[in-house]
Amino acid sequence: MKDSKNCFQCYISSLNFGVAVDLAIFDTKADSVLDMGTGYDFFGFAAYPDREDQMLEEGVITQTQIANREILRTVMNQAGFTGIGSEWWHFNAYNRKEAGEKFKIVE
Repeated sequence: MKDSKNCFQCYISSLNFGVAVDLAIFDTKADSVLDMGTGYDFFGFAAYPDREDQMLEEGVITQTQIANREILRTVMNQAGFTGIGSEWWHFNAYNRKEAGEKFKIVE
C-alpha cells in the first residue's frame, strides 16, 4: 500500500497548481451549455480531441459537436491556453513542469 504522500504525488496535475481550467461554453439564449458530444469529465474516446475524426466517422459525435469544441479551443488558444488530447474541456496555462517550477501546489 502506498503512503499518502507518494499516492498524492501520483495525481499532481496542472490543476493542483492553479494554472489550468476545466470549462465549457454556456449559451445564454438557449440557457444551456453548448453540446460538446459528452458530458464534463466523461473519460472515453468520445471526449478526446485527438479522436474526433474517428468518433465522427463512427457516428459517436456530430460535426456540430466538433464545431462547438473548436469554438472553445479557439477562444482558449487565443487567450494563451493549450488543450490536451484526452479532454475537450481541459486547458493549461503552463505545462506541469513549468507550473512546478513557478508555483506552489494549491491545497
